[in-house]
Amino acid sequence: MKVKTLLISSAAFVITFGIGLGGTLLLRDLVGKTGNSSDAYAQSLSGTSSSPAHDEDLSPDSDSRTTPVPEHSPGEPMPGPNPADNNNIKVKNSNVPVITGIDGPEFHVIKRTYSVKVHAEILSGGNPAKEYILYDDSGTELKSGTSPNLTLEQCESGIYFVEVRNTVTQDVSDKYEIRGCRIQKMSAKRLEQICNSGDYTTMRNIEAYELSPEMELSFEGIPDDNKAASIDDICTRISFGIWKSVSISEIRYNDLNLVEYVKFRVVI
Repeated sequence: MKVKTLLISSAAFVITFGIGLGGTLLLRDLVGKTGNSSDAYAQSLSGTSSSPAHDEDLSPDSDSRTTPVPEHSPGEPMPGPNPADNNNIKVKNSNVPVITGIDGPEFHVIKRTYSVKVHAEILSGGNPAKEYILYDDSGTELKSGTSPNLTLEQCESGIYFVEVRNTVTQDVSDKYEIRGCRIQKMSAKRLEQICNSGDYTTMRNIEAYELSPEMELSFEGIPDDNKAASIDDICTRISFGIWKSVSISEIRYNDLNLVEYVKFRVVI
């Protein structure tokens, strides 16, 4: 009887111990999994990671760090630029003249030319002599001299260039463009307009200088003995109704672009 009771007690102890051990292991596994999930959730919220790769990115030996700045002790002058870095910097030669501007061009109605005054300076000082060189619009040298006052002829493009030379060092400035020297002359259309107005005073004073004093006139459609002697005479005839109108069939100019010959067709 005692033996049977002992066996039953031993069996009950073994079963109870097994249940307790199994429960302990199950509980430990559940706690481990829950802890890992909580850590992952916390890390996703904070945006940080404790992985070894992240630690390596922040290490002092990482290639992503900027180049360290050399230490500088207080009171010591900062190191200057490396002279080798200045090899490609061009220093302006102070002996080279610089054209700062011009006055003009101004047109002279009697001389039929333009004039300009060139302003130039040489930074080296000492006021060395300057030579002024004039070029046409194609770059061909026309003349040179030591005066800054230049006389320019009328030309089709109206463009000239000037440069200044330091006569001591022979350094030369950049070319400076001069515009506005166009040919000024009376057109056939304008002369017809003046004549057919019947009023010679409609011709401006400056236009009167565009007619050569030796201007020759010829006429078509009228007898030779009915020719007019001048533009004023033509205006008078039209004003009094002697002639209805005139038109120009030919016009020529001299070297100064003054009208030297005109052929009129007269309507009576």
